[in-house]
Amino acid sequence: MESLFSSQLGIMLFFDSLSSSLLDKVVELITFFGESTVPLFFISAMLWTANKKKAAVMAFTLLSATSMMQVLKAILRVPRPFMVYSELINPRRVHTATGYSFPSGHSTTASSFYSTLIFLFKNKAVRIVSLLFVILIPLSRLYLGVHWPMDVLAGTALGIASAIILGKAIDRIYDDEGRFIFLMLILAIIIGIPSLVFAILLDFSSIDRMAIEDMMKNLALSSSIMAGLALERKMVRFECAHGTKEKALSLILGLGVLALFMALMGMIPFLEGIMDWIKYFLLGLWVTYLFPLLGIRLGLFGRS
Repeated sequence: MESLFSSQLGIMLFFDSLSSSLLDKVVELITFFGESTVPLFFISAMLWTANKKKAAVMAFTLLSATSMMQVLKAILRVPRPFMVYSELINPRRVHTATGYSFPSGHSTTASSFYSTLIFLFKNKAVRIVSLLFVILIPLSRLYLGVHWPMDVLAGTALGIASAIILGKAIDRIYDDEGRFIFLMLILAIIIGIPSLVFAILLDFSSIDRMAIEDMMKNLALSSSIMAGLALERKMVRFECAHGTKEKALSLILGLGVLALFMALMGMIPFLEGIMDWIKYFLLGLWVTYLFPLLGIRLGLFGRS
């Protein structure tokens, strides 16, 4: 393992040598677009105001890629560059570098999400910007000193593969309502139960928190979004907001509650594992099921 790290050290030191206060700010802005909040808000807006099918495809490919990424992190437990070479590498934006190193979460998120945008949208500007993010976000993780080159390469490959293979598959399955609902419910159960078990273990055992915590959160969110997509398709069947007023109100109310809930739930000081599980499960359920149900009653959405 030491030889594997040392062979990549030269690349890490090269990126570190480029550091400047201005470039730091630019790169931190770029890496922000690879964090989970950006896709979550974008997918929510797409689901409520534009196209339910495209939102479902984006959510499924992203969550599948990030779930696989988190499982790999928990199994392999590769230390980050600044942990191995603390005297040589000066990391930046370290608060986004949670969990282990391989594969890169930002690279996986960015390559999956923005590759799916390229697949779903024919707009040239969207495709160019998305392609730039697929390239620049992994590089930003090297510049910030929080990932090895092998991390960003693996994360990028995983994300792109998810977008190409799973994106096309779920795009076809979505039109078969019964099959889609069954698949979403089965996957929600398969990943939801282990995530709850991990949450309990985090509070009542000495399990490796660095390996398990992020995976638990991702699986909880994934299971709730998949369950919510199935329940909405079966029971709610809302239509996206049509008018400008309805679209604006749905975004203000839906995203406002989402942001407020994320902030408030982070302040609860007890049973952090279980409370985090509840937080992420309710976040996904709010986006895909609870807010569409509320929106119909408020007159923001139609019903098919």
